[in-house]
Amino acid sequence: MLRPLPFGRRARLCGLAVVAFSSLLLSGCVLGVAWLPDSSGFFYAEKAKEGLSLTRFDVATKKRTVVVEDTKTMTLWPAVSPDGKQIAVARWWTEKGKRDTLQVIIYDLEGKAVKRSKVFPWVESKKDKSELDMTFLAWGTRGQVLVWAKDTAIYDVARDRIEKLPGGMAFPGSSNNPVRPDGKGFLALMGDKPSHLAFVDWAGKETKIEGDLPEGDDFPWGYTLTWQKDVAVLAGRSATLRVDTDKKKLKKEASTFPKLLPGADGKVEAAFAFPNSKHVVCVFRREKADPARPNERDSIELQNPAAETRKVIVPTCDVSQAIFFPSPDRKKVVLRYQEGVVKNERILVIDETGKVLAHFLAGGHEED
Repeated sequence: MLRPLPFGRRARLCGLAVVAFSSLLLSGCVLGVAWLPDSSGFFYAEKAKEGLSLTRFDVATKKRTVVVEDTKTMTLWPAVSPDGKQIAVARWWTEKGKRDTLQVIIYDLEGKAVKRSKVFPWVESKKDKSELDMTFLAWGTRGQVLVWAKDTAIYDVARDRIEKLPGGMAFPGSSNNPVRPDGKGFLALMGDKPSHLAFVDWAGKETKIEGDLPEGDDFPWGYTLTWQKDVAVLAGRSATLRVDTDKKKLKKEASTFPKLLPGADGKVEAAFAFPNSKHVVCVFRREKADPARPNERDSIELQNPAAETRKVIVPTCDVSQAIFFPSPDRKKVVLRYQEGVVKNERILVIDETGKVLAHFLAGGHEED
């Protein structure tokens, strides 16, 4: 497996949002989580024999249940249905000398495959070997699944049909639900010279949102999306964007992100502020690593800038892809990181009160 590029460096190298996402996929794995709609738990993917497994985690009981031992897909971000009863993955298979194929598989919460789509012809393969490729999913409110597999595709579950959305992707980030509450379409990032926001309906019709996007390492990955009827509010450390998908206009406002406390060991790489509390989860990156642990330059810290308090949760680790996965109610957040020479992966769950709800070794039974 290739080592992921550091978060800030990746964005600077790619520059544009859609291109950055492509580079992210090519640079390494960004295993995410898919929250249940009621925020009671989530699914996460882990490496299996052929592809990735699916494990369910219940926040209240801290119980982990392997739902599918091997999906035989490389779906890094699976998608939970709006009713919380099903979960979708997608198998993108590249075959040397032939056209790639794509298939969507839907499981119930017990791990039974309740639907397998047709095997759709996909992009022309440019690889010199046959293998699984990475996919990222989100689930719409009207029975459509959004699949990112080089291009974004809209899969209609009832009709078993798929439509491509060339040159764009649904607004990225697990739990950054890109689908508008009325279910008529979704927010997307389109183009690459430069990228722009658009509202896309389920027929794939794109309507451009007028307005310039922020320039900086934290867009779009450091932005949390919440909906206020037809307005998508994108909140980041550098700005707050109010995207009116009805009037098709973008308004840039000053960021409401709290000012972090100085004095941390390193430069802030990413941060997540709980909207209904004063707590902020931060990832800091040191300029130089400990020679004994050269790949671990990061630390994870919980701050309350208003109270001028801070607590180091993980003093040394590797958060090469610093992407937060907030729960739908925005009262909890998940961060995945690696540690040690063998790169053991851990999952950290924190709530808005600053309490660590869970901290465990992915794939194991150890609990901190």
